[in-house]
Amino acid sequence: MVQERNVANTPQVTYTRGLDLSGRWEGAGGIGGLLGRTAHSGVNGVTYAHAFYHADRGGNVTCLLNTDNTVGATYKYDPFGRTISSSGTLAAANSQRFSSKEWHATTGLYYYGYRF
Repeated sequence: MVQERNVANTPQVTYTRGLDLSGRWEGAGGIGGLLGRTAHSGVNGVTYAHAFYHADRGGNVTCLLNTDNTVGATYKYDPFGRTISSSGTLAAANSQRFSSKEWHATTGLYYYGYRF
């Protein structure tokens, strides 16, 4: 996922990606390749709030750091990817979590590109 948009097709969140755990763009399926999250707000989405992803060696998002060096979110997972704990102002808003993949709040499942 590169961007989230609303029903009016206005950008809400943009994701910046880089090299994944393999050192290539998609060699490891994008796991560990998340760099930043930009939230759009204001009229026509022109006000931006940036946060930067930090991941463990498995590519799991463990922290989001705001531009003012405050912690926006922290996550801890069990071995099966279930969230043990999360905290921070961005914890619920951020959908990219375990294995740097999208978490679907309604089902509680991760989307790995083929099926949940």
